[in-house]
Amino acid sequence: LRHDDDTDIHYKMLVLAKQHLCRAGVTGRLKFTLPPIVFESLKLLKKVRRMEISTAAAATTTVVPADKEEKEGDEKTDEDEKEGDKKEEEKGDEEGEATEEKEKEGEEAKEKEETEKEPAAEVVPSPVFNKKINCRKIFVFIQKTIAMLSLTDPEASFKLNLEAAIAADRCAVLAAAASSTTDQSTTTTTTTDYSAISYEFIAQAFQLYEDEISESKAQQRSIELVVGTLLSCKTFEKDDYEALITKTAQYAAKLLKKPDQCRMVTLCSHLFFTGVDANDKQTYRNPQRVLECLQRALKIADACSMASSANVQLFVEILEHYVYYFEKDNPVISDKFVSGLVALIKEHMESIGFSSSADQMVFAETQGHYRQILRYLQKKKEESESSEKFANVVC
Repeated sequence: LRHDDDTDIHYKMLVLAKQHLCRAGVTGRLKFTLPPIVFESLKLLKKVRRMEISTAAAATTTVVPADKEEKEGDEKTDEDEKEGDKKEEEKGDEEGEATEEKEKEGEEAKEKEETEKEPAAEVVPSPVFNKKINCRKIFVFIQKTIAMLSLTDPEASFKLNLEAAIAADRCAVLAAAASSTTDQSTTTTTTTDYSAISYEFIAQAFQLYEDEISESKAQQRSIELVVGTLLSCKTFEKDDYEALITKTAQYAAKLLKKPDQCRMVTLCSHLFFTGVDANDKQTYRNPQRVLECLQRALKIADACSMASSANVQLFVEILEHYVYYFEKDNPVISDKFVSGLVALIKEHMESIGFSSSADQMVFAETQGHYRQILRYLQKKKEESESSEKFANVVC
């Protein structure tokens, strides 16, 4: 797509392109023509957002009056004259020294008067963002474009809604980062507005998921995308974030195929335990909900293992998540959970039978994965930094 350095003109070009491509009779091509317009709009959004932040963060500057510069030059000349007078007066008598003292007193009094009469520095106000097209208008344009695309390609529209949600969250992060150089009340309002826009895009994606996406594998892919999007967003209010992750976990638990249910419920557990450090303001942690997700996944995996012995791989995948949360100091995931699951997997593998060569190949891959986890646990038991924590893990 063509673009222009002037963001307002660039926006008009995108609007005209959309109008041309959405003419009657060419709707079948919308799933190919509208996504590039959305992505080009997201690129324009970044440019406009940078302009808004750089304008808002421009600190006020102080202009030094010209008369102050002249005064500094006069002071420098006076100092040079003083040095010359001092050298001459050193050769004079006591009467000359008395005269010097009087001159110094007079000069000091004169400098004091000039300082008191010095005019106040002129303050130049910060520049103002004067473009007609701002981030909010671009988000409205993106929203309408995605809504039109949903008529012909719901899954692509679902993905683009999530892309737009991440873009809105990035705008909120940048607005919050600029709070140190701008008006605090204005910055807080802007951050909240962008977070609300991000929430709205995800809500629209959920609506598409419920109404248009019915194929099992497409639903699984969609849930994976939602989990990744929610983990990427950093500015949601606690209540909004909890509403979104709870809804995502419900979608995962309602998938048609049990193995897909098991994997997606396990994946959703990460939504309840985010961040690197518990002291981080952007961290959300609900350890009990993590345990509930993992236990539910174990129940589903147990039911799957009765239907096919190859589904023992589900237990191994869940074990990997247990080890992760144990290492990340989830308070409700203890060494007993890890040791118990290791023993359960060992028991299943000893009693497993193969109904086909395909199951045997899956079992070989699962066994390799399981042994890799055991080697990792053994390594942690031997390392000095983690030996105390992993000492009671039986593997």
